[in-house]
Amino acid sequence: EKGDLQLHGLQPPQITIDLQTSAGKRSLLVGRTEGDSQRVYAAVAGETAIFVLSEDDAKRIVKPLMGFLEK
Repeated sequence: EKGDLQLHGLQPPQITIDLQTSAGKRSLLVGRTEGDSQRVYAAVAGETAIFVLSEDDAKRIVKPLMGFLEK
């Protein structure tokens, strides 16, 4: 669904994940959590659709990346 990037914590994003695909480079923007859950808002850079990553997907994607951040 088309949404407000800033409202969902996607502008600026909490995390940007750059991926190389057969169609070229794509960036996944990861925003804030959805309410009190561990699900997170996400969007593909340059697209208007905003979607929610499930708790399991968010744990697999976001938590390991946090280990790379400087403390």
